[in-house]
Amino acid sequence: MEVSVIVPVYNEERYLSDCINSILQQTYKDIELILVDDGSTDRSEKICDQFQANDNRIKVIHKKNGGLISAWKCGVNEAKNDYVCFVDSDDLIQKNHIRDMVDAILKHNVDMVISPVNKIEGDKLSPFIYSLQDGLIENYRDQFLSKILTDLDKVTERKLPPNRWGKLIQKKYILKNLKYVDDRVTYGEDLSIIFPIFCDISSIYIIKDDNNSYLYRYREGTMVSGFDENRWLSIKLVYSNLKRVINDKKNLPLNMMDQVKIDYFRSLIDCYKNQIRSLNTDYKDIELLLKKMNNFQLFDSSNVKKLKGLDAKDQWIIWNIFYGNKLTNWILFKVIEVRYSAQKKRS
Repeated sequence: MEVSVIVPVYNEERYLSDCINSILQQTYKDIELILVDDGSTDRSEKICDQFQANDNRIKVIHKKNGGLISAWKCGVNEAKNDYVCFVDSDDLIQKNHIRDMVDAILKHNVDMVISPVNKIEGDKLSPFIYSLQDGLIENYRDQFLSKILTDLDKVTERKLPPNRWGKLIQKKYILKNLKYVDDRVTYGEDLSIIFPIFCDISSIYIIKDDNNSYLYRYREGTMVSGFDENRWLSIKLVYSNLKRVINDKKNLPLNMMDQVKIDYFRSLIDCYKNQIRSLNTDYKDIELLLKKMNNFQLFDSSNVKKLKGLDAKDQWIIWNIFYGNKLTNWILFKVIEVRYSAQKKRS
């Protein structure tokens, strides 16, 4: 069984060689490595070509810059194998990562395998803790899918992370659901593809942590932790498409639309905080953002009452978005602004 490993690359000369080496040094050798250079302007392009010249398992694609989604889409369309896994170009995988996922596919005949994930932050390595034990997920569609995106009683927790990476997936499920993924998205881009795949598959296996983890590198200022000027547009595109997923697909649990609604409201909280995170934000920017949120109306705002398990600050933010006034919004803006300023001084 040969596996296609897809690495989208954009200006990662600092980490790229380590990433590629971690893939080439896998104990499982039957791989096709596709490096998609998304118009890099640093040495990433040359690094990709150098590796390709020394290993016939590597295929390099140089393309005009189109963003992360366009890069991994390109890789999927070029992949020749039935199973695909993704590795981001600043991350690493431990030596048995692919071998153990392939073993699970062959032994248990499942649609998706999920590996352990550890976070690299500086010199520290810490595990992501899943709410489920390793092994085969029993009765996936009947008992698990109804909580795949969010637990309605504790909305801050997901059963499993909706990342592309750290998974071995049948390519047919990716190709089938590319229509729900918009290239312009920079927030929730992995959710756009993994959520509809979760809705289609019937079985998942979670492998035990044993020198097979995906090593996710956390960096300040990235799309995850830094300010994203495209955040509001991304939210509109992602959740409009997730709503379409629920309407398109059959035999889903009855609460699936509620899950999407609640996750959408959580994303509004993140969007509000993201705007304040910008160094150039003033109060007028926040007022404009709230106006856009209220004019969009993807879901009835009465559903915010179903948001259980939020801390006091986040409860205040979501209440303010839909029911606040200029005074409450100004006070909230100042409170969060002071907090972020203090964090920046400490760092």
